[in-house]
Amino acid sequence: MALARACLTPEERDGGHITKRTGRFWQRQSSGTPIGTGDRFSAGTIAPRGLGTQSSASFSTILNVNEVSSGFKALASIYSFPTFTAPYTTFEGRSIYGGLVGGPGTCKEAYRAYFNAAIHARERGSSDGLLYFMSDLLYANKNGVGLTYGKKTYTNAQVKTALSVGIAFVPLSNPDGVAVSNFDMHQILSGSACCSMSHN
Repeated sequence: MALARACLTPEERDGGHITKRTGRFWQRQSSGTPIGTGDRFSAGTIAPRGLGTQSSASFSTILNVNEVSSGFKALASIYSFPTFTAPYTTFEGRSIYGGLVGGPGTCKEAYRAYFNAAIHARERGSSDGLLYFMSDLLYANKNGVGLTYGKKTYTNAQVKTALSVGIAFVPLSNPDGVAVSNFDMHQILSGSACCSMSHN
């Protein structure tokens, strides 16, 4: 039972609902890192680059829902990998999309690893981590370089080995929930946010 309850707030565990009166929930909203408000990938024209391909990088904000989409589009455009979209949209009308990278051949069986991010809205930064990790692999592969994360280094040959497994990835599994979690609870409960909390 403890594992099933791991992502619930104390109010949800007690069988209650999140309301304006719940002071603890208001305090839990800050992840410590603000959510970005612009589009650092310029409508899908600038590809993300992670920590593994740069000697110094600063990530001062978490990607917002639109930035995840913009960064994904830029990666797909620049590195020309196949993409897919789920057959149905979410309640709020958003698409769930993903990419297919590496692998031997072109058949669907060529993809043996699956990565997804943000299946739960409170997994702050998981979309960032996946998008930047995939960008590192793609950049290193295309440019014939390795990757360095702190004191750990991977050669270009190791990058190619990792990609040869074939990776299917979905950088934003729950766009509605993440969009709601990007807003302050005051905005959601007052109705001034983009989404309806009752459906997420």
